[in-house]
Amino acid sequence: MPYSFSIDPNEVLGVSQNSSLQEIRDAYREKAKRYHPDGGGDAWAFRIVSQAYQVLSTARVAGRAAQESAGPAPPHGEGTPAQTTERAWHGVSDTFDDPAQVVDIEMFLIRFAIEDPSELFSRAPADRNLSCSLNVSWPSRQPNVPRPPANLANKTVHELDSVCIAVAKQTRAHASYSRPDEHQFTGWLSYPTAVRASEAFTTLKKELNARGLRVRQWISEMILARDRG
Repeated sequence: MPYSFSIDPNEVLGVSQNSSLQEIRDAYREKAKRYHPDGGGDAWAFRIVSQAYQVLSTARVAGRAAQESAGPAPPHGEGTPAQTTERAWHGVSDTFDDPAQVVDIEMFLIRFAIEDPSELFSRAPADRNLSCSLNVSWPSRQPNVPRPPANLANKTVHELDSVCIAVAKQTRAHASYSRPDEHQFTGWLSYPTAVRASEAFTTLKKELNARGLRVRQWISEMILARDRG
């Protein structure tokens, strides 16, 4: 008989509902060191801690962005500088004959702004990054992509699920998630730094290409002012 239960991410990390991004980050690092399998910790507990961090950090970023977009913009030259900067650009894209071959991969980076160039040397990359994830989806979200036949969809979804699980293990993702169904696939793999995420993308692309699939990648970056509160 299957059982299910809910886990409060705030309780997992030991933070309050009003905790800052920095407090979430600090709590995650402490728990991750304790439960990481390489240090003798429990693998299941580590996955729960990583998932809690992913949920809370993403929620805080979304909440902050919503507050800023709802508030009035200060006159030019007045007020405080923007707390969030977002940008996106194209990455690697394979050539392809059939749009049904294409897998969308977004590299989504959330990091703190570098306020002093010395931070590049004084802070470890993991301290400058909040979240670095590869968000995988199929069929491609490009316009006018026809719905693939059912037999092809089932085969592709199964392959994507297997590949993502294998790559997450091979690249030692901090956390991963996959959601296959009959007609589409969504999933993500999370890493502590942009370099690790980029290396994982190379591995993921190689595995997908070996199965006749092509990738369309773009990079989205959200830069946050460091929370001093």
